[in-house]
Amino acid sequence: MNTQNKTTLKGLFNQGKDSLKAELSQYSLPKDNAKVQQVITEHFSKLFDSDGDYRQNLTQSEDYILQAAISLLNAQQEMSFAFLKRPEPVETPTDVQENESTTEDNAPAEEKKVSMMDSLINPVNAMLGSGVGALVGRALGGWGAVFGAIAGTAVVVYLASKKEPLQVKHTDQTAKFQTKPISPIKKDAPIDAEAFSNVIGSICDSVDNLVETFRAQINKVVAKYENQEKPTIEKEYSFLLESIQTLIGYERTHSAEEEKYVGKIVGRIEDLAETLENYNLAVENYEAGVNEHLFELVSSPETKVPRMVYPAITKNGIVALKGKVFIPKE
Repeated sequence: MNTQNKTTLKGLFNQGKDSLKAELSQYSLPKDNAKVQQVITEHFSKLFDSDGDYRQNLTQSEDYILQAAISLLNAQQEMSFAFLKRPEPVETPTDVQENESTTEDNAPAEEKKVSMMDSLINPVNAMLGSGVGALVGRALGGWGAVFGAIAGTAVVVYLASKKEPLQVKHTDQTAKFQTKPISPIKKDAPIDAEAFSNVIGSICDSVDNLVETFRAQINKVVAKYENQEKPTIEKEYSFLLESIQTLIGYERTHSAEEEKYVGKIVGRIEDLAETLENYNLAVENYEAGVNEHLFELVSSPETKVPRMVYPAITKNGIVALKGKVFIPKE
């Protein structure tokens, strides 16, 4: 399968990226949070529209994978919210003094890093992303709620990326760390449209990568199947083929006028039936009240007693091919 000409989500996103950036650049955060999330939600809805260029270029199985990817992406966003909403410890002046006296001796470097990371994301910003996008999305229906949640997280990730670096105070040569709590955003700031669109573009990349991985796996399966030797009747059913050959051979090399002709034909037909046992198949004759479930019972006004038209064939006791029986019409 040639995937080079496949339409990608990132490619379609890039086509409309300039218009999205122009729209986003009109707004500021956190003031226009709801409007920004609505813009992003509507943009995703257009990208993933079932009649749009992207979905129309997917096979049915690829579309199922896309839907699974969106569900996973939504779960990922919810996990991100759970992380971003972790409470931020607030340090009092007393805490700071204690930290200065104990950090050198008791705080491992790894814990210092975690403390820094925790303080980079303010819970106020996390709350900006929750709720609004989901409400906007529900109004659109379908996957709207999912896109709304993604839009909300995009806002949070963007705001987190715009935080000022953590301030570190060096108290002496041993570099004791003093974390300064970061205050909630108090002032609106124009959106960096390029940075924001890059956040959305990375989501498109994630979806494209998943679908492409699925395609690659399907191609491997197809290639493996195509390279396998195909089963043939002469190899897989040689015993059955020999029995058929014997039956046809006798019919074509003997005359029906011969004395033993009918008996020989009957014998070869029974041999053919026995040959099926090599494939775990059995020929079952009709027995009223015993194995009726193996047969198709057909009412016939000309039939006085049940009459088997052809037997049933079973495999390991389970019907493989139903037989047929004419029964009297009630």
